[in-house]
Amino acid sequence: MKIGILTFHWAQNYGAVLQCYALKSKLEELGHQVYIIDRVPQYQGILRDVYHRVSFKHFWSWWKFRHFNREYLIPKTRRYPTMEALALHFASEKLDAVVVGSDQVWRWGMMGYNYFLDFVDAKTTRKYAYAASFGLSHWTDNGLSTAQVARLLADFSDISVRERSGVTLCKRIFGVEATQVIDPTLLYDADFYEERLLKDFPRKKGIQVVSCILGKENQEQCKKISWWADEHGLSYIELYHTSCTFPDLIQSEVRCLHLSVQEWLEHIRSAEYVVTNSFHCTVFSILFRKKFVVLDNYSGGTDRIRTLLDALQLGDRFLPSMSGFNFLREKLDTGIDYPAVEERLRVCRKDSLSFLKRI
Repeated sequence: MKIGILTFHWAQNYGAVLQCYALKSKLEELGHQVYIIDRVPQYQGILRDVYHRVSFKHFWSWWKFRHFNREYLIPKTRRYPTMEALALHFASEKLDAVVVGSDQVWRWGMMGYNYFLDFVDAKTTRKYAYAASFGLSHWTDNGLSTAQVARLLADFSDISVRERSGVTLCKRIFGVEATQVIDPTLLYDADFYEERLLKDFPRKKGIQVVSCILGKENQEQCKKISWWADEHGLSYIELYHTSCTFPDLIQSEVRCLHLSVQEWLEHIRSAEYVVTNSFHCTVFSILFRKKFVVLDNYSGGTDRIRTLLDALQLGDRFLPSMSGFNFLREKLDTGIDYPAVEERLRVCRKDSLSFLKRI
């Protein structure tokens, strides 16, 4: 089949591009011809290009993401900067199916109806969702838009979501059935990423503690992790989310690493300990068999991590409050039975692959 993937492939976000790469690779492995639907919001395509050219501190991370996108997220369809462009020209792509997901593609307020495939004619092209996420465990939109989303989801041939709350939202709010599956990045084990992306990246030495803390509301956590690492004599690196606020740009010291996708993965692979509130950092901590803990993300979206941890019986790795720092080292050093974890993951992977093969 000729399949299009619609997701946030353009985002300057490690998890976003890695889940896209994993889903594309798996569909190709199953024998399909796969294209990334190049739906790049106009403000992303023009204004951000201008911004990144004048901001030295942002330029390098932007350039590295762009390089990964051009090398690994291909082939693409024509560029669609607006909803109008999709409505006018998408039919000419002549795709057999469109798969939307993974990532927070259904988080209302971030993106509109395009991510519910309003531009796809269900009479000629099948609509599917793989591991789509609402981002939050509740739906916050008004009734009129909810009704429109329900109509669009009714046209899907099959739907799968990433979180258990997503199954509930699909049924209770939109009246459609959904299957829970794992994120595309988990469809592969660590060997896939090491062979495909990290073959030319030697393991870094001396990295003991790595943190990846997302959200401005959570940056106080970074300071506390740094203090904790210093107190215990541990080397520490913050894997910031690549972007800095404007006040950061005019400060003399900005602890903002501009890592390529491969470098970000390598820091996690080489670390002894990982402390994070990021879903995809949690994923790769598990795949690379790290000693890790997950902190609560006060900006929301924790359900996607709790769903994964509970499925793998790793719920004890979640620390719901900052008081957890009093026993952080003890929690990090608590052994993880990775053979048992990987067996549970194997079962989840088998079920999710069955969904992909069925659709």
